[in-house]
Amino acid sequence: IDRLAADEKDLLHQLAIIGRQFPLSLVRQVVPQPEEELYHLLSSLQRKEFLYEQPALPEPDYIFKHALTQEVAYSTVLQERRKALHERTAQAIETLYRVTLDEHYSELAHHYTRSGNTEKAVEYLHLAGQQAVQRSANVEAITHMTTALELLKTLPDTRERAQQELRLRLALGVPLRSTKGASSPEVGATYTRTRELCQQVGDTHQLFPTLFGLWTFHQMRGEFLTARELGEQLLGLAQREQDPALLMEAYRALGGTLFRLGEFSAAQ
Repeated sequence: IDRLAADEKDLLHQLAIIGRQFPLSLVRQVVPQPEEELYHLLSSLQRKEFLYEQPALPEPDYIFKHALTQEVAYSTVLQERRKALHERTAQAIETLYRVTLDEHYSELAHHYTRSGNTEKAVEYLHLAGQQAVQRSANVEAITHMTTALELLKTLPDTRERAQQELRLRLALGVPLRSTKGASSPEVGATYTRTRELCQQVGDTHQLFPTLFGLWTFHQMRGEFLTARELGEQLLGLAQREQDPALLMEAYRALGGTLFRLGEFSAAQ
């Protein structure tokens, strides 16, 4: 890398920020260089075996010959320039793939996290986490959402931040139940904090799934008196909303707890 010409080295640094593998259109969007000169430099980096070109449709992809090459090139970029390039790459992805943006949530989360754009990073980490839950990639989902929660702490303490935390913690409960078990302390802590946030921001829409998560936690731990209280709260909320779907869930929850308490007539 040190023996490269200055313009070749500069391009290699920029490519290292984009990632291990990238399409030509993204390079054109991120690197502010005349196309003919850009193609010449890419060809030179290929000849010197820093990059390989991979045939793809509708355009070729480029990939670093070795992950370590990318890591070394990445580590030598000064921090402020690195942040600016991550921001530029994320904006380029949003522009190029606005129709299929859901295919790039993880990339966008990565670049905005590295650029220091916390608001955007939290947004895409949340979306990537939800997407991972849909694929049953629960460990990945937990990583995305806990990272988002850590970043959220650095933002000013406002109502908007509390609402974001509420949505993130509620979403986090699902993969935590799948990986740790519904009765785990992590699940209990997550839904307890979610209930506090519901009260703080006055969000009744998110209160039902929060109470249901807490009911599941206490029910699975055999804490049936607490579970009954939560079941009654669920039923009261569902009756106020007059929502048949919520009523069904509330009756199922409260009925299940009453059955385990031996109150068979009430359970029936």
